[in-house]
Amino acid sequence: INLVNLDRKTVQATWYILALSLLLALAFIISKPNAGIERRWLEYGLTTTAVLMLSPHSTRLYFSTLILPFSILVILLLKHPENPYAKTMKYILGACFFVNTLAPLILPGRQASLAYETHSPYFFACLMLFIVLSQLILQFEKIRPAGYNE
Repeated sequence: INLVNLDRKTVQATWYILALSLLLALAFIISKPNAGIERRWLEYGLTTTAVLMLSPHSTRLYFSTLILPFSILVILLLKHPENPYAKTMKYILGACFFVNTLAPLILPGRQASLAYETHSPYFFACLMLFIVLSQLILQFEKIRPAGYNE
């Protein structure tokens, strides 16, 4: 679907700028040396999510790699249910489950399924996950328990 009438060079330049911005944000977020194992898990999940967002030809199959950040969020929720971002973590898990798993199963008919694929809600779910993981990493000291050792 061509929503905006832009030439190829403009689209390519925009893509490069967005990709570079995403890489710089990723580098900034994971730049803390000697972080604990739980923070590293979040960073691995964020990197997995960033790879999907940077790939211009990600298909639905590639989004199965999001099992890593989803598993990390579930483990952290089970291990530290009292953290201040537990509600946000549950919301992102629920939203991604709906968008990536449940919604495609309940769409009524072929045209609805094609429209769903064309408008790429997988990318937007991935973007939401990237934002939440970034927030969790940047605020990690508030998430971990007081007796946590790096």
